Amino acid sequence: MPGAVPVRSFPPSRSQRGTEGLPGTDRPTRRRRRVYGLAVPPEIRRFLPLIALGLFAVLILPSILHKSSSGTPASTVATGTTSALSLIDTGEQTYKAGHGRYTDKVADLLTPKLADDLGLGILVDIGISTDGQTYYGRVTSTALSLVRARQGDKQIADSCVVVKSGKGVSCPAPPAAPGTTTTTTK
Repeated sequence: MPGAVPVRSFPPSRSQRGTEGLPGTDRPTRRRRRVYGLAVPPEIRRFLPLIALGLFAVLILPSILHKSSSGTPASTVATGTTSALSLIDTGEQTYKAGHGRYTDKVADLLTPKLADDLGLGILVDIGISTDGQTYYGRVTSTALSLVRARQGDKQIADSCVVVKSGKGVSCPAPPAAPGTTTTTTK
């Protein structure tokens, strides 16, 4: 028929779904039901994003934002730095007395106490003159930077810089000059 409108095929209604059979059989096909969302009640599904955000905030954020304080305290590092400089200075004087010159090798000065101090992350830089009669030692840590130099048996430099201030971090008192005594009165 010219001008006839084609009949439109609509999907089966709910009551008809699952009743049509496979071609060539009289058995009805079964459609799988959607399982997504049926196991969780709707009142919980409504709050599921908030619950997920809450768990994220409680479990993950503290580990991200927490500043670790497991490092060595600044006062311990400062004490180790001054101790290391003192041990290096003493070791250099002992080495010079035995060999007639200073050394630029930390291994020649190593003692168990100095090894403990170096384990704190302290850096040591030693330099000597070409004739071996002058040396400087620089000991640096996260808290202090110390420099001491000797020419012959005479101390020619002793300086300190506080890199990171904190409780118990201060420059040590300079050693007294030989032949002088200090007295304190109350």
